[in-house]
Amino acid sequence: MTALVMAVGDTGSAKVRFTVDAIHIDTHFQTTGEHAEWDSAKSKTTPIGGFKAYEAVLGATFEVLVAPDGTITENKAAVWPKAKPATTKGKARDEEAAAVTHPPTPALSWLQLIFTAVPSEGKDTERSLDLQEPQKYLLHPAGREATGNYQACMKSKIESVDRKRLVDANKLELNKAPSAEDVALGMTKATEKKGSSWFSTAFGCMAKAEVKSSIEGVRGRDQLVTTLEWSVDLKDRGFGKVPTGGTGGGNSPSDKPGPDQPTK
Repeated sequence: MTALVMAVGDTGSAKVRFTVDAIHIDTHFQTTGEHAEWDSAKSKTTPIGGFKAYEAVLGATFEVLVAPDGTITENKAAVWPKAKPATTKGKARDEEAAAVTHPPTPALSWLQLIFTAVPSEGKDTERSLDLQEPQKYLLHPAGREATGNYQACMKSKIESVDRKRLVDANKLELNKAPSAEDVALGMTKATEKKGSSWFSTAFGCMAKAEVKSSIEGVRGRDQLVTTLEWSVDLKDRGFGKVPTGGTGGGNSPSDKPGPDQPTK
């Protein structure tokens, strides 16, 4: 995903345009061997009907307004396009794996990892992140550490505030006939989530952030192991041309953008 800073206002708020350049999704079952994969770098479309929701996201563009403290103040346009009805089907084993793949993570969740998971230097900071559902997370300072090409980043430990390490899958509030996917997602919602973030003070932006939920459980006769991980990495920085016109997403900052603005 590419981010282009369109304008920066008098108060420091920035209007940022995002474009989804590439998607790679891989789902597999360790026990049965069902496996489905799609890499947009190899093919812009997928014959797997269960992945059409991801195909619809490829090329999506939207704009948001971000305050200096990382708060996303305008995000109405940050919604993924809906998938068109599938007209093709992949191999049976591919479709079986794709059928239990969770829907694309909402755009707002990625934006919060990029902008909101920013700590206050030297003290614990509580933030609200929407990973599966809105939750409170505590960011705890963990010194300075390099990540990738970014040196001396401000590192923080991330931990959900109100979730437990152990979850009884049989006590989850689910529908009367939950699928394996329903149970797996219910378990990850209920269990604790942990991770880290690395904020580059040199460039004033997030260099890396990752949050993980991993849990084992038993429901009825089923032994379930489920892991979800969200991560963002700043791959490169540079400059790009600001296109004429906007795509929506709220009021623009008051400053007029110059011919070149930084892109991530």
